[in-house]
Amino acid sequence: MYLAFNAIHTPVEAPLTQNSKYNHIADPLRRAYLAMLENMDSNIGRLIEQLKSDGLYENTLIIFMNDNGAATNNGADNGQLRGLKGSKWEGGIRVPMIMQWPAKLPKGKVVNAMVSGMDILPTSMDAIQGKNIPGQAIDGLSLLSSYKAAKNGHEYLFWRRGVAKAVRHAEWKLIVVKDDPILLFNLKNDLKEQHNLAEKYPDNVKEMLGQLAEWEKRWQLPNG
Repeated sequence: MYLAFNAIHTPVEAPLTQNSKYNHIADPLRRAYLAMLENMDSNIGRLIEQLKSDGLYENTLIIFMNDNGAATNNGADNGQLRGLKGSKWEGGIRVPMIMQWPAKLPKGKVVNAMVSGMDILPTSMDAIQGKNIPGQAIDGLSLLSSYKAAKNGHEYLFWRRGVAKAVRHAEWKLIVVKDDPILLFNLKNDLKEQHNLAEKYPDNVKEMLGQLAEWEKRWQLPNG
């Protein structure tokens, strides 16, 4: 089952009973946002309780994630992360993923691997021991096996929207926006993406640009 809540997306419309709980929040938009967040959480709780009531909880794989960073026009806050939804900054693309399967997966394990929403399909197929459709190309990996490996997640991740592109490799993040200067950040030391290291590490730039070009070629994406 795929369950996509409208919350916490616009329009920002929270139940009045929960909205009043956050009267101490001065910003009315932020107040409604938090009430929407709580309402979504409560309804996820209803789903979990139903799974438990039906005896399905222990053997159900649940994956929870957001599809992008906060838009910030709806009372959201990306904290120290730069940018917002739609951008190639970390505030636009970095989100957590929670995965649980009580009968199969260990509890409380934190994995700082590069994963993606594209991994949900191969993970689900792995869970049911399914097979790919002949000729089907899947741009993802199963998280059921990757979290156990010494080398977790993807070696590279790519993003592209309009004129903006980005590549992630280990701690390195490359951003290319049409004719603007190329940006390179070390997210391990600079999560806020404040210091452009492109001139200092030209070999990294060259290598990541090459990987980006190969990715675009593989998926027959036009240059630009």
